[in-house]
Amino acid sequence: MPSAAEIAAREQRTPEQEAALRDDLLTPLEGGTIDEAWLGEALGAKGVFQRWAKPAGRAGMEGPYAMDRGSLERKHAVHGNPGILDTGQSLSAELRVSAGGVELGLYLKKISARRFAARKTPHDLRRDLASCSNECAFFDNIAPALQAAGVRTPGVFYLGQRSFHAPEHDAEKMAESEYMFVLESMMGSGSQLCQHSPLARPEALHSLDLLARFHAWGWSPDAARAELMASQLHARASYWDLPRRGVAEMEKMPENWAAFLASFSSGHGEYATELLARPRVVALADRMLALGPWVSEQIHVSEKNERFRTIVHGDPKAMNIFVPLEAEKDPAAMAGPDGAALIDFQWTGKGLGMLDVAMHVSVLAPFSVLFLRRLNEVAVAQLYHSVELAAMEGGGEQELLRWYHQRLCAHLGPEDAAAYTAEVMLRHYNLCLLDYGRVVMGAYWKGASSETFAAKAARQNCAMVYRADACALRFAARLDEAAAALEAERGAGA
Repeated sequence: MPSAAEIAAREQRTPEQEAALRDDLLTPLEGGTIDEAWLGEALGAKGVFQRWAKPAGRAGMEGPYAMDRGSLERKHAVHGNPGILDTGQSLSAELRVSAGGVELGLYLKKISARRFAARKTPHDLRRDLASCSNECAFFDNIAPALQAAGVRTPGVFYLGQRSFHAPEHDAEKMAESEYMFVLESMMGSGSQLCQHSPLARPEALHSLDLLARFHAWGWSPDAARAELMASQLHARASYWDLPRRGVAEMEKMPENWAAFLASFSSGHGEYATELLARPRVVALADRMLALGPWVSEQIHVSEKNERFRTIVHGDPKAMNIFVPLEAEKDPAAMAGPDGAALIDFQWTGKGLGMLDVAMHVSVLAPFSVLFLRRLNEVAVAQLYHSVELAAMEGGGEQELLRWYHQRLCAHLGPEDAAAYTAEVMLRHYNLCLLDYGRVVMGAYWKGASSETFAAKAARQNCAMVYRADACALRFAARLDEAAAALEAERGAGA
């Protein structure tokens, strides 16, 4: 992920440079340009792209079409500046289109490997290209079935890919890879959704209800559905999967944790000092290193968990979920076209649903009042700046887990719901919390300090556990608890 400074540096553009990016983003992979005539093909009732379903409520847009080329700019909340978003890896923006008095927002995204291939190792480049191809496969083959089941994802108008990420492709060939998406904007005209991070408690209920329905769809005993997922998506979901990230990163945990202890053991209040002095917590990185391969095996390989594996989003941070503006309404009553929506399916595949929940809940940071009172005032003020009080009050984490479990079981068949007990869910939660914690400690806590967290405080695409002191401390305490539960399980020979 590029830093805010890197993005800012790229955005010091001349009008000519901005125009060149605009032309690039408006050029489909087959050539030509996205203009009124192209829109007639992409959006029209008999257009060549109509094997993808139109978004609900837009069937009347039969043309003629008008597009506002000057409207091509970002509108999402991750970055507030106007103009095309250039991350160094992708170009993206939204485009206003109208027909017959109806307005539609299109989201355009283009990834060209030539723009970033030289900065990556062949392993990392192949991994990232595979993730782009995975997202194309998701939209082409999985999204229509999910939408029919009431799981909201963006409507698709155009997909294009030239992907060279097979083992026989060398770095030069991989650099020729390109991908392009033209999708329904989730925040276009008339949208009742919002996107921000972190989520307040009512919004978290909507996001977890959405994840429950998403997971329940993949839990189905339908053999054709299982084959569809197996043939189109990653065999192992999540961007932090151990084989995907590599053992070398995991082995950095002790070094990064030692630096974390040095940074936060003093000057952060009595609770932080006491927590980080506990022998079990001091040894946390070594314990997680010992557990890491076994945890990964339990999640992705163990026969004990095979019946519980399902479709997993793989990166369910708050900024990848649009939640209703009227979040106080019952999530169950707002499912489908009016409910929360998922985006970004680069790391979607098979795994335990708790991979999504553990990552999502940990970045929501639902703190208890007791915990807050034990932190110093600086940490509390920082946390209050990021999370509404209603999301923090007593037992928030357990309440959210119970809500997810209730909503999931409501969508499962009787036998599956009976098998997925609260005890099974909590065991999976501990496994997946440690699995996600491995990438946090091995990568995102490198050089962790109040200063490095403060530098990322406004970056909504960053998880709370590596941009807020209090969230990081609580996450460390939860990792200790999860590790202890799994160590006891292994010691008992379970």
